[in-house]
Amino acid sequence: MIFRLKSKAPHVMETIAFADIVINLFVFFFITFGLFATFDAAKRGTLPIELPKVQYPAKDAPENHLIVMIDRKGLLYLGPHRIPLSKLKATLNHELSLRKEKNVVIRAHRTISLDRFVSVLDVVRTTKAKAVSIETEL
Repeated sequence: MIFRLKSKAPHVMETIAFADIVINLFVFFFITFGLFATFDAAKRGTLPIELPKVQYPAKDAPENHLIVMIDRKGLLYLGPHRIPLSKLKATLNHELSLRKEKNVVIRAHRTISLDRFVSVLDVVRTTKAKAVSIETEL
C-alpha cells in the first residue's frame, strides 16, 4: 500500500537565523581581539601576567644551586656575570659538569615578559640540569 501526502510543504532553509549567528560571532571576535591587541608593537598580542613572589628570601637559597637571573630589563646573569642567551646553554653545561649537584634556579624579576622567561626556560631545560626551580623577585 502506498501512502501519499496531500499537501507538499516547500523545502526552504531559513537564512535569517544563520546571519544572526555569524554577526554575533564577528562581534565577539572583534571585541576579543581588540582587547588583546594594541597599537604598541612591543605589547602586541601579549598578556600582562603577575608572577608570584619568592617564598623565602634570596639569601636563604641553597648554595649548591646554579642561579640564572633575569633582571627587570630582561638581561641574563649567570652568578655575577652577564651572559647573552646564545651562550647560556654552553656555559650552563660547562658549569654543571663541574658540580656534583646539577640543580638550576631561574630567578626572574616579576615584570619581565613571559616570552623572555620561556626562552630562558627552554634553554635551561635542554642542558644537563637534573632539576630546574623558578623564583621571582620584586
